[in-house]
Amino acid sequence: MTVESAMLTTLRETDQVNHLITRGLRLATELESSPTVNVQTPSTVATVVHPPQLPTEVPTLLQVQTSKQISAEQTEWAEVWLQRGHHKFRLGDYKKAVTNYDQALQHQPNLAAAHNGKGNVFYVQKNFEASRVAFSQALMLQPDCAYFHCNLGSALYWLNDLEGAILAYRAAIQLENHPVNAYYGLGIAFHRQGKYQKAMMAYDQAIQINPRHADSHYGLGCLHLITGNRRGAVAAYRKAMQCNPYYTDIYLKVKLQNCG
Repeated sequence: MTVESAMLTTLRETDQVNHLITRGLRLATELESSPTVNVQTPSTVATVVHPPQLPTEVPTLLQVQTSKQISAEQTEWAEVWLQRGHHKFRLGDYKKAVTNYDQALQHQPNLAAAHNGKGNVFYVQKNFEASRVAFSQALMLQPDCAYFHCNLGSALYWLNDLEGAILAYRAAIQLENHPVNAYYGLGIAFHRQGKYQKAMMAYDQAIQINPRHADSHYGLGCLHLITGNRRGAVAAYRKAMQCNPYYTDIYLKVKLQNCG
């Protein structure tokens, strides 16, 4: 087989997969609109129940190491329902999103992205214990994903497990080259513990990676105020405002109070 013919074969196979996924998404929409239909295929397995950023969505199917072979049909249907779940999540239809993620897990129980998707839903619903469980299940399947560690850290933060959150954010930092959200998460955890110097260092790290990370500038401003550095606070709030207009009112108020 020539190089040209091999490339054509690969392109045809890619087109076929894309066509199958597109067709599957259309079918998923039709099935969802018919509540009396019981969605099953011969390869369907039992439903499996199951981490930001506050939460980070992983929008594509992650390749998870498995202990048994998953059929191509199962993987394709899992992708269909996974993408459908992400779509419903973005629309704010959280009940349908969880249903879709569960449908993905019926076809591929070890699909970490679907567990993470459920964790995202529970997180925005402020069910932080359920999100912790979901993110932990995603990490059991894919422990080398920095996103999942960040998500778990966020859930633990709101559960007041600050030490656990710090460990999760540090794990993310070790796995990712530029983990802005992990450094920011580390900063707010140290901030809440009253470890202001460590919090400042974490915020600074986030800003070094992304100078326009408004939340980290704001965090620094808060710490400068707490430690009595009023000019530093105004400067940090000004940078936060320049990165995100959301902080305009805060900047103007602090500037008026502290600089006249």
